[in-house]
Amino acid sequence: MKMLQRIGTLRTQIYTSCCVLVALCVLNMGIGWWGQYRLLQNFDLYEQTERTAAAVLKIDRNVQELKSRSENYLHTGSESQHQTAVQFQLDLLQQIDTVMQEANSEELRTILAEMRTHVQTLQEQLRLAAEERDLRKNLVQEQLPDIGDQVQAAVRRFQATLGENASDASHDQLLDAIQAFSFARMNLLQYFNNPRSEDFDRMVQSLKEAEHLTASIVSTSPSPEFTLAQADLVAKLARFRQIGSHAVHATRSYLYYSNVVMAGEISEFVYYSNRLKSFVVDQQELNRQSRRASARQTRNLGFAASSLAILLAICLAARLSYSIVSPISQITETFRQLSGGATIDAIPATHRHDEIGRMAQAATVFNEKNRETRRLLQHSRELSAELTNKAQALEESNQELDNFAYVASHDLKSPLRGLNALATWVQEDCDSLLPDGSRKHLQQMQDRVARMEALLDDLLEYSRAGRSEVSIEDVNVGELVESILQIVDNPGAVQIRVLGNLPELATYRAPLQQIFLNLITNAVKYNDKGAEGVVEIECRESDRAYRFTISDNGIGIDPKFHERIFRMYQRVAVKKADGSGMGLAIVKKQVETYGGEIRVFSCAGQGAKFTFTWPKELSCPTALQHRSPELTA
Repeated sequence: MKMLQRIGTLRTQIYTSCCVLVALCVLNMGIGWWGQYRLLQNFDLYEQTERTAAAVLKIDRNVQELKSRSENYLHTGSESQHQTAVQFQLDLLQQIDTVMQEANSEELRTILAEMRTHVQTLQEQLRLAAEERDLRKNLVQEQLPDIGDQVQAAVRRFQATLGENASDASHDQLLDAIQAFSFARMNLLQYFNNPRSEDFDRMVQSLKEAEHLTASIVSTSPSPEFTLAQADLVAKLARFRQIGSHAVHATRSYLYYSNVVMAGEISEFVYYSNRLKSFVVDQQELNRQSRRASARQTRNLGFAASSLAILLAICLAARLSYSIVSPISQITETFRQLSGGATIDAIPATHRHDEIGRMAQAATVFNEKNRETRRLLQHSRELSAELTNKAQALEESNQELDNFAYVASHDLKSPLRGLNALATWVQEDCDSLLPDGSRKHLQQMQDRVARMEALLDDLLEYSRAGRSEVSIEDVNVGELVESILQIVDNPGAVQIRVLGNLPELATYRAPLQQIFLNLITNAVKYNDKGAEGVVEIECRESDRAYRFTISDNGIGIDPKFHERIFRMYQRVAVKKADGSGMGLAIVKKQVETYGGEIRVFSCAGQGAKFTFTWPKELSCPTALQHRSPELTA
């Protein structure tokens, strides 16, 4: 023990203690050699059996690994898993042949022969499953996306040949065909994720519908390019349906191999593997009983020598524990506290010059890092508080901007009202004294003051669009439209029709009412057909949104103005129509604020059709960039 005290490094102490323990083991082995000699004689009798048992257990482990690799490949399609499974099959066949040659049990050879047959069958079925999976992968990941891109390109070419002068029915048919194709692709993807016959049937039905709709489109001015583009699109849709059906059939074949054939073969050879393992366990139990009998004979002989070695080992371990384990425990506790972010005033064992001393020095470094971390955390909290204050200041600034907009609108209206009142007084007091030109100028001033007040109201409404505090309520769109029709100014007796039933949904009433009011008012205002004018309102439902359409047979809008009409202060209609040019800008902002999209389809002299989408369910106004792509379908 005094020698351990003179040893310097921890490594040297451990090596010395190990050498002493090894010497004690050698001494104990020499004393018990005679008894072990008799035990080894018995082991010779079981050596052959144990070798066979070890080989059989290795086969069982490989069987379990082969099962796992095969199932992983069937679930993931990983090529590495497939190659590993094939290699395990070859190794397993070789191991079975080796054990069959060395086995001295007829039962063992029979089990191994049956297992070998099932492994070979599994090897063939795995090859067929891999071929079916590769075929499916080629169809789903390469051919289907490629033909899908070709269909989309054909749609664009067909749209280009269809032209803007085509009838609304032709455009609607093309849109319905595109939607049917998208629905077919969605059902096909759903089938690949969760194979169901219903999805496949819907895919085929949707593609046939898209082909029929495309083939039935008639152009107002047919051309060879239109005919070729139409035929090409129909052919591409048919090709997509053919490849999709082929991919579905390949998927079914692959599922049959993986879920039926492969599963059955895996179960069979696992069953024989379990039988093999049971046989080995029985043999090992027999060997274990024989070894116990031999061990009992030699146990008493080695007891005395073992007791002496244990006493010496305990003394050595106690001394080693006192000089190593206790400091290690202290350092461990120190690192545990440091890992929790604590700081320690005094690190233990820093005075030592061995490995424990170096660990204590490392703990000192961690201690300093924790202090630095605490300082950084405090700084982070200060920055977080500052960010919170700035966010609050920004909110107050937005409120001040709202107040400013209201006050500015009110203050600007006051002088306008004064001008209007002054002009009215002049007309009332001096109307008979004024020449015609002066009376005309006074009337122009009153008209312009009225337009300026309307412009200020629209500007204030535009700034508040999407920021008003409104709540979701049940809205019957049919009743809402009916209430709007009662207040719309219709001097030309334009006919306003509601096609079909309008839905009832939970949404924000005020913005939806404002959208319908602006669109219906414009459709009536810019209709030059008088009593023969027609305004039609209809709705179509999709999975997540409603698509409302307001169409008329009025003066129409030139396509070059389609983007411009949604901007502020933009009017492209006849000059005699009054308005501030803010109506459609407010409509577009309201629609996009609540997650929808608005479009116009029109040509000059052919009427206009405004279509906008409105979500079925709303929780709060959403920014345009966060709306779902399905809402614009």
